[in-house]
Amino acid sequence: RPFYDALDTMKQYKLTRHASLQPAATHIREFDELNKTVTELLDRNYQLYLAQKEFTENAAHEMQTPLAILQGKIDLLMQTEPLNEDQANLISSLEETNLRLSKLNKSLLFLSKIENNQFPQTERITICPFVQRIADQYQAAADLKGISIKIQCIEEMVVEANPTLLEVLLNNLFSNALRYNRPGGAILAAISDRALVVENTGIDEALPADKIFARFYKSGEDYGSVGLGLAIAKKICDGYHYSIDYQFLRGHHLFRVQFPSP
Repeated sequence: RPFYDALDTMKQYKLTRHASLQPAATHIREFDELNKTVTELLDRNYQLYLAQKEFTENAAHEMQTPLAILQGKIDLLMQTEPLNEDQANLISSLEETNLRLSKLNKSLLFLSKIENNQFPQTERITICPFVQRIADQYQAAADLKGISIKIQCIEEMVVEANPTLLEVLLNNLFSNALRYNRPGGAILAAISDRALVVENTGIDEALPADKIFARFYKSGEDYGSVGLGLAIAKKICDGYHYSIDYQFLRGHHLFRVQFPSP
């Protein structure tokens, strides 16, 4: 019984809701030593978690401040006169690099927060209207490229998730489908059988399935991408035990997110 009591306590332990274990005394030396060791181990892990969480928060603040200052200086440079064409091109390139660095910093910090389980709050979310709202945000950008966006809600479903993480997951899938599409192409999002499939036209060849979810992988020479969107999507899916995979069918690129049964 002491063994199973300790086992049940460890199964229920959540790092983000840390509370020191208070195992009952068993008066059996081996079990008392086991309980003491497990308690010390969990306490050490929690201290490491707090240290990593603090580093992430400090890094977010300390790195964004100089990047913002640099952007301000670049804006001032753009307003100086006289400014010849070469100087304008140089400043424009500098601004593009700074914006990309800022985006990379935010993506890495967000990825770190996911790995540190800093989004514990969840709620019940109805998928179809949630997907439609995300798709509407990309409609204007899609219209500029002549790309159609269609949502098919074949079967409604509800999932338990953090709304911020679910929004980031869908944003990354739609952003990827739009970025790597072709002018006059199409994006189709279908919801059925507790799955979301985001399908898009694009290049006429399959992407490497073993690399596409890796960090910093980019398809082609897309300088504007930092190569973390699909890595973040995969990390979110892993955290919620969703499965995500990629297929190339009928000349279309498909990303499928399978949600577990309720």
